[in-house]
Parts: sequence; C-alpha cells; structure tokens
Amino acid sequence: MRSLIGLPLALGVACRATVPAPVTTQSSPCDSCGGECVEETQDVASANNHVSGDVVYEDPPPTSGDHNACWAQWGLHDIDPGDEHWVHNLEHGGVVFLYSPDDCAGSEPDAAGDSGDSGVESAATADCVAQAAALEAVLGSASDRRWIITPSNDLPDGWAAVSWGHRMRMGCFDIGALQAYFEAHVGRAPEDTNGDPPTSCP
Repeated sequence: MRSLIGLPLALGVACRATVPAPVTTQSSPCDSCGGECVEETQDVASANNHVSGDVVYEDPPPTSGDHNACWAQWGLHDIDPGDEHWVHNLEHGGVVFLYSPDDCAGSEPDAAGDSGDSGVESAATADCVAQAAALEAVLGSASDRRWIITPSNDLPDGWAAVSWGHRMRMGCFDIGALQAYFEAHVGRAPEDTNGDPPTSCP
C-alpha cells in the first residue's frame, strides 16, 4: 500500500482531498457477529475533480472527493486498486466493500503469518479471503453489478462498506448487514453508470 505520509507529498505526486467529518452517526449491533455496525453520513466533498497521482484523503475510507479519471474494475480484487480509483466508482453509484487483510474478524494473526518471511498465511488472512468469497457469491446474484470487494490497509480491523456520501464500519463480518447496505445505497450518486473503465486505463 502506498505511504500516506511524507514521501508521496515530498515527491509532489499526491493531491490532497479534504473529506468533511461525519455529520450523522448511527451505531447498532451487527446481527450475525455481535460487533458494532457504525453507519456514518458525510457531507460530500466540495472538490470532486479528476486528478493524477495518489490522492491523500483526510478521513479514510473516503466517501467522495477528488479521484482518478480511471475507475476500478467492478468485482472482487485481491489487491487494493487504490482509493483514488474506487472513489470514482462511488461517483458512478457503486458500493465498495473493504476489509482489513490481516485482521478482518478482530483476531490476532498467528506467529507464522505475522513473521513476514514464511509465506504462510495467518488464520485471520485465510478467513478474510473466505469471507470475501462468500460476499462475492451473494453480490454476484444481484441485478446490479456495481460493487467492489477489496482488501485495504487503511482499515485496522474488520470490514467497511462505502458509497457516495455514506459508509458503514464493522469490527466483524456480518454478510446480511453488508448485503442490506448494498441494496440501500447502490445507484445513489451523481452519475448513474455501470460501465467498465476505458481500455486505456491500467
């Protein structure tokens, strides 16, 4: 994951997009896993321009703001395509599901997975991949294809669902809450399009 402090700014390749603090917060227990589902509504950023390079968002995960002209491919990602890309998907009415790649369920990685040398996945990481696949199976049957599932190093733990001006954080995996969020927020953005990014995009 890109460094968010210091180097990108020093090299002059990052643009700063200010995202306002949440204006409404609702917290309730996640039904299937017992953690907290915290849903936030944010003011849309005043600047939502196409920019090049990395974008540093003040309060990740972002729900609006400056973004790359190339949006990300819809669907399941093994590697984070970059906030500045999937924020463009939000503008198109998409919903992005993020998970902490090492601690999606709030469990500590085991010693082998945490060593960084062995190549052995931690139990938490394996669980995250399985959870992402389960969510993919549920969303794959939806009539609207505007969703992305991706790991994100910006999340210390758990999952988050993000749409234009809204986000929900959870410290565990509640597939029912994630599906309900998708149904409530997909297609609610300034641009209503479900097309793939241009072939000129990486």
